[in-house]
Amino acid sequence: VELSVVLAGEGEVFVNENLKVKAKYCIDKSIPIFDSLEESSKFLAAVKWKGTLHYSNIWVSNIEKVLFEIESFINELKICCHVSNKNNFHNIISAIKSLKKESLSNNDLPRFVESIKNARYFLSPFYDKVKKYFIHCICHSHIDMNWLWDWKDTLKTIRSTFNIIDKLMEMYPEFYFSQSQACVFKTMEENYPKLFKKIKKRISEGKFEVIASTWSEGDLNMASGESLVRQILYAKKYLQNKFGIDPGICWSPDTFGHPFSFPQILKKSGINFYYFVRCGKGYPIFQWEGIDGSKVLCVNTSAYAFSSFGNSISGKDMINEFLKVKEVNKINKALFIYGLGDHGGGLSEHDLESFVKLKEKEYLPSLKFGRVDEYYNSIKKNNLPVVKDELNFVYEGGYTTHSDIKKMNRFGESLLVNAEIFASIASLFGYD
Repeated sequence: VELSVVLAGEGEVFVNENLKVKAKYCIDKSIPIFDSLEESSKFLAAVKWKGTLHYSNIWVSNIEKVLFEIESFINELKICCHVSNKNNFHNIISAIKSLKKESLSNNDLPRFVESIKNARYFLSPFYDKVKKYFIHCICHSHIDMNWLWDWKDTLKTIRSTFNIIDKLMEMYPEFYFSQSQACVFKTMEENYPKLFKKIKKRISEGKFEVIASTWSEGDLNMASGESLVRQILYAKKYLQNKFGIDPGICWSPDTFGHPFSFPQILKKSGINFYYFVRCGKGYPIFQWEGIDGSKVLCVNTSAYAFSSFGNSISGKDMINEFLKVKEVNKINKALFIYGLGDHGGGLSEHDLESFVKLKEKEYLPSLKFGRVDEYYNSIKKNNLPVVKDELNFVYEGGYTTHSDIKKMNRFGESLLVNAEIFASIASLFGYD
């Protein structure tokens, strides 16, 4: 029996009043409780934290292993059914019939798991077709720069998230990570220069992908067009200066709508790819055409996923999402977004262990860690539907709350434009 705890920020974990784990930045730990479980077994656990407690679970390891194997095999059967035909569907029936189901009633779990391994023999005719399907797994940690916490807490969130990612890249060389918002990198540079230097090295290695085409993941409907242009301009200037890169994707998972003019702004900024979650038109993948005819390639994961940030690695979710993309877009490649989000956190080591085990399953699609740009480039030549419309709205009332702040923001935008106009005129007469 183990207690698994994942949190971002400062924390302490106690078991039976004994301190087991104490950390300043983050905790991702499985704490042994019992070697064997008896009916009378009891323990008291307490978690004290300042930050975000992403989850805490009790794991009974033997049972969890069996459940993982059962769920994995169900997902393998689901994919095999998808590629089967009337001439080989009997193989799936034979695989199911071969399972030693009576061993579950007898509590002989190892025997049942062994029967799952033997049942895969009947699925061999489907191997080649299944492995032509691909699921690109993208780890991203969504960070709200200000929501339910203050700026001091945001700084700790950035620090703990990037510390976790750097540690996991040491442990899993095949692991990739993608991060948005240029202001996150600027904040890290100013406050945690040693960590910034580590991440800069990861970026140069290609394992840490910067998808920060905007300064922050700000609102798109209420901001003026010039404000959106400056979001991109200042982000690109900073990233080019610090890392020598020019991201070609705009990442907007948490915005509440997307104006019809935005494809034009993106295209003229050298951005061809767009990722978002809310307010799609039902297509997982499509070309979004703006008012002037500019097009950007879009992936909208809410069209096929329950959630697109804060996800864990789940074989069931991967397969369901892949099949939705295959059904709607007729494409053999799906994008799966995972990683702790809202208050950052990166991901747990448990997620990476799950990925490694799922990747070994013979009759699941080919799984790979990767970069966002790699996925978009692999699908851009497909024949995709075109959406020529704004992508709105969600969360009715969201644009009318705190209207005083929104009014002042728009007033400030207008003043800045006017100030720049007069500054430009003054420069013609020799004034700086």
